Amino acid sequence: VKFQYRKHISKGGNQMQIKLIRKNRNLKQRDVAHYLKMSLSNYNKKENGKVKFTLDEVKRMSKLFKTDIEKFF
Repeated sequence: VKFQYRKHISKGGNQMQIKLIRKNRNLKQRDVAHYLKMSLSNYNKKENGKVKFTLDEVKRMSKLFKTDIEKFF
């Protein structure tokens, strides 16, 4: 049995968790979008579950939010 490395984080509850953490840190979507070097529109789609966050993006957000990556799952 071969295991595939999943580069993208699945849609679902993690977007809501990301939004809550972002708001608790008093950050706006544009702040996080700028930190991730993406457009506000693209970040909004990801946070609202229309597009998946990559694992790299989640790792970077965990640094920005100063929280464990496990909080995103």
